[in-house]
Amino acid sequence: MGEVIAIPDFDEITDAAFPDSNTSLQIFPLKREPPIVIGLVSCDRIGEYKSAFLATTMIKSVLVSAEIYGVSQVEFHIFIEADTSGYFMSRLQDFGYAKKDRKNRVHVRVNFHPILDAIPENFQKEFLYSRKNAHWRGGFARLLYATNLPAVDSIIHLDTDIIITGDITQLWSFLGKMDDGHMLAVAPAAEPDEKFFDKLYQYHFADIPHVKPWGLNTGVLVMNLTRMRRDGWEKIVFDTYDYYSKRFDLRNSDGRIMNIILANHRDIFIFLTCQFNYEYIHCDNGQNCKHALEDPNGIQLVHGAGFQFQKKRASLHKVFEFFEQYDMATKMSGRA
Repeated sequence: MGEVIAIPDFDEITDAAFPDSNTSLQIFPLKREPPIVIGLVSCDRIGEYKSAFLATTMIKSVLVSAEIYGVSQVEFHIFIEADTSGYFMSRLQDFGYAKKDRKNRVHVRVNFHPILDAIPENFQKEFLYSRKNAHWRGGFARLLYATNLPAVDSIIHLDTDIIITGDITQLWSFLGKMDDGHMLAVAPAAEPDEKFFDKLYQYHFADIPHVKPWGLNTGVLVMNLTRMRRDGWEKIVFDTYDYYSKRFDLRNSDGRIMNIILANHRDIFIFLTCQFNYEYIHCDNGQNCKHALEDPNGIQLVHGAGFQFQKKRASLHKVFEFFEQYDMATKMSGRA
């Protein structure tokens, strides 16, 4: 782990060392209660903040949920390509999280990790560089959280195009539903009766081993990193890639690699229900997430996979827009 830097004044944040070391920025003194830990990967070229913009809106939604549902502290581990740490911290300032005089706020720690330090050099070309878009994409880093975060016991991975609309503690509680052999919780890519998913299924999963019937959506992962380290998760990842890359194109395909692993190791994960990874496929052809309909708390998390937030799909974009425009600094002030 890199050096931990306590930040007394917000102006000092942008001078943090990057990318020579990992950097941890502590906004408030952490209490002793264990935090909810969130991991995310945000790869933007220098001067571009597309992923970072989505990511900071997602972070805002996590903090809103944490405040509403009484979470005392949240810790973020953010893997980034360019030095966008200043952008992230300025957005947190906009949310009211750099002001010492705020009361009743969630205590927050933000850790930045250079993406190139997270992936072994001999695998960087296969795992990070996108031929289609000619830039780095860092999603593979989520498969190596257990290695790169040795002091972290458990973590929730969230893709940047996610909004927490419900209780973040309910997602965190899936850790307690695992037995000693389970490493993670993950949602199906679609519900069993969603036949209209077939076209996407053929594109993503049809030619690779996957959990039937439709594969798994790895944008949300509740992960016990201690068990992953104990049971040799990193070796499983690289052995899977070495074997299956001879049969399938797995470059830049961290989701496909995860699907292959879990298809071959059905006993190491449990399912998240669809209200914890709610996508456009669940509402474009009627309501297809029965768990959200049956649960009095409804949808807990909205996932804008496939650029749905950017495309301004009416069913999902309004959710993103609400959180993006929500004035957290004033509206959450003084919550008991």
